[in-house]
Amino acid sequence: MNPELVKLLDFISAELGEKYFMHKDFYAWLPYHYKYASGREGDWFRVGVAERKNTSTVYICETKGDQYIAEIYKHELKGVKCGKSCIPYKSYEQINYDVLKKMLEDVKKCQKK
Repeated sequence: MNPELVKLLDFISAELGEKYFMHKDFYAWLPYHYKYASGREGDWFRVGVAERKNTSTVYICETKGDQYIAEIYKHELKGVKCGKSCIPYKSYEQINYDVLKKMLEDVKKCQKK
């Protein structure tokens, strides 16, 4: 396993206070079950990492109010085109661990509600 990926996984695990689990091809934390009014349901996670060829994509699938946490912090993610919950890094050097820590702290706060 890429040492930079190990650093990222260890960082997230330490911040969230739990070890990751595997969900399909994702390293994931904070699982949840969802069910739509239509009856469709499934299992997902609040924080995940997908390993890519040269780097990783971080998923913060949690909202604060009516906005995804990743969207709230996208202005602090220099050089990264952030989606609603997806933060695709082109290289591990792009990862701003200070901003990631703030996002993970928000995720933890949302879990306490």
